[in-house]
Amino acid sequence: MDGTLVDTVGMWNKIDYLLIKQVSGKEVDLSTLMEDKNNFFANNTKGNIYLDYSGYLIKKYNLNITKEELLNLRWIISNELLKKEIHYKEYVTEVIKNLKELGFKLALATSGTKNQVNIYSTKNLNTKLKLNLYFLRVFARKTPRIPAQTPR
Repeated sequence: MDGTLVDTVGMWNKIDYLLIKQVSGKEVDLSTLMEDKNNFFANNTKGNIYLDYSGYLIKKYNLNITKEELLNLRWIISNELLKKEIHYKEYVTEVIKNLKELGFKLALATSGTKNQVNIYSTKNLNTKLKLNLYFLRVFARKTPRIPAQTPR
């Protein structure tokens, strides 16, 4: 979805900014976060990439939190921003509706989580497109488990 239907690149930098600020009180430059994140993901492609990225943030910004706690907090922050701040790209809704009306069978594959797809489709305040009405299949990553005691 990212890069084709929605553009969340800037949002992930904002999430990391809010995450670091919430845990440490530090304010970090957004362009530095973007460069660091891009470098990390370009050079780390195996294992639990998001948990490893949490470890990277902990080490770089000297955060006093576990990787698991930081990752869970990142998902919580991202869920809230996805609901309020993400818009479909220009003309996306019209193109998908037209393709469906013309009889095309549509499927969606994303590196995003099932929870993120659900937010885009049903909970995002800016949504104009209910994905399940237009895509026969949606392939997404399994949503990470957030412990029950963590506010959702």
